[in-house]
Amino acid sequence: MATKEEQECQHPKAILLSTGSIAFPYPWAPDTAPIQLLQLGQLVIIAVPTEMTTMAGRRTRAAVKARLVQRGVLSDTEGVVVIAGLSNDYQDYTTTFEEYQQQRYEGGSTIYGPRQLDGYAECH
Repeated sequence: MATKEEQECQHPKAILLSTGSIAFPYPWAPDTAPIQLLQLGQLVIIAVPTEMTTMAGRRTRAAVKARLVQRGVLSDTEGVVVIAGLSNDYQDYTTTFEEYQQQRYEGGSTIYGPRQLDGYAECH
């Protein structure tokens, strides 16, 4: 049975099986995400353990590029940021908040709730 906190976190998605609370024989849901930024000149590769929707990927690339340009790591005109999904682990889908609210396939297949994308976009 999902706790009230888990239900609030996943709203409007109903929780069929509270995998975040199951730890036997091992944890069913990861509590950390292996994320890497690799830079080769003006190319930055974001390695994430998730499948991002097109819009989630665009927002993540834009947020990371803006931060790297702000810090002087990349050129605004020449810098390129790409995403390498399904790297180092598998943590289901990542959608935008709006896509999550629709609860279509990808939105219903996220494990960290409607703000999951914010976590990836801010990890830089």
